Amino acid sequence: GFISEETNEQIQSITEAVFTDYKQMIVDAIPAFTSTTIRPLLHNILQVLMDMGKGSQCPEPDNTLEGLVDVRDLFLSESRALALLGRGNSPYGDLFRGLYGVLDRMMSASDENGMSEMNSFIATLTKRQSEVDGDIHFPGDLFSQNIDIALNGLNAKIDIALSDLRISNLDSLGAPVKLLQPM
Repeated sequence: GFISEETNEQIQSITEAVFTDYKQMIVDAIPAFTSTTIRPLLHNILQVLMDMGKGSQCPEPDNTLEGLVDVRDLFLSESRALALLGRGNSPYGDLFRGLYGVLDRMMSASDENGMSEMNSFIATLTKRQSEVDGDIHFPGDLFSQNIDIALNGLNAKIDIALSDLRISNLDSLGAPVKLLQPM
């Protein structure tokens, strides 16, 4: 950064020394400081903002949508996008429309039990990771945090950990699965 490590350590030691020696005086002065300095400053800022708002109106919304992607035109046929108030002129080509069509057919299809055909796809992916259809397993420690709390005489140590996470039955989706449905 802008300050060398040595300078940073010196500033930190000075700050700690001042805080140690003058902590109670600083804490006692906070109410007076906020009422004589902070409150008037905030009052003046709010007054300026309120005065700026008087007599003016909110700007009109920009309906051009420049720089935004319309998912109706991205994923749907021209006629369907137009029916849903999109442009209907395929401004993004048909690659995403084709991929969306394949994905939509996969998610809408069901097997003889009324379950989504996506379940076989999910089972294949999860079996590669955990060797069990529909399960994801993350062995070992995923997260660990130790927290020491000292609050008005209450001293506590909290250890939080997440390990050996297993998520099961990911391959139990009902049909049809509705995802990314443009409206």
